[in-house]
Amino acid sequence: MVTRYFANTTQRDKNSFDFTMNWAKADNGLIKDLKDFTATFFQKNTLLEVLLRYSVFDVSNTLLVMRPYQIAATERILWKINGSYTAKTWSKPESGGYIWHTTGSGKTLTSFKAARLATELEFIDKVFFVVDRKDLDFQTMKEYQRFSPDSVNGSDSTAGLKSNLEKDDNKIIVTTIQKLNNLMKSEGDLGTSSPSEIYSKQRLMRSPFSGTATPRTWCLKRATRSTWRDSPTS
Repeated sequence: MVTRYFANTTQRDKNSFDFTMNWAKADNGLIKDLKDFTATFFQKNTLLEVLLRYSVFDVSNTLLVMRPYQIAATERILWKINGSYTAKTWSKPESGGYIWHTTGSGKTLTSFKAARLATELEFIDKVFFVVDRKDLDFQTMKEYQRFSPDSVNGSDSTAGLKSNLEKDDNKIIVTTIQKLNNLMKSEGDLGTSSPSEIYSKQRLMRSPFSGTATPRTWCLKRATRSTWRDSPTS
């Protein structure tokens, strides 16, 4: 018997099975057998983690349950953040990594949950989600607010970004790389007090005209970075 679960449990129409997923191990090995699924998914710690950490009720009260590869990516990011803090390897290449999903695979939800869980770490001051285009700035804000209306700060200018950085809250800061670069040029001691977590989302578009996107880099003192790469499915 092949066992699947609902990634979105509130869908109860004829298309419901479009949202079902196989449970899987961290290496994406599928767990199809009912007995194996029951032994792993319904293990107390796993079930509590899925319900309390890896599910989201959006603004329309729709329950979104993350897929196994989304959970694995989130856990790996948090493991990397904690490891970088412990080893004091902030702002070094080994302190971050790449998260590469195809179009439509749920990167926005994955990044949102990873960012929100990162804000709960006691040694994190601010979590940035940095995009390379202004339209992605608005799009990400809109999506994050759909998941949780009061969890994100955006800005229309570099001054607004600086204001968000100075706020005493744990909201995710969504901004463009241009605004962040401008702020860093004007603030020489940015990020010196304690580590922050940096996310950047860059579209990898393959076409005969644009070629392959090249990631931009910058440096914040005592920061870790995770880069989200987006590529077409074909």
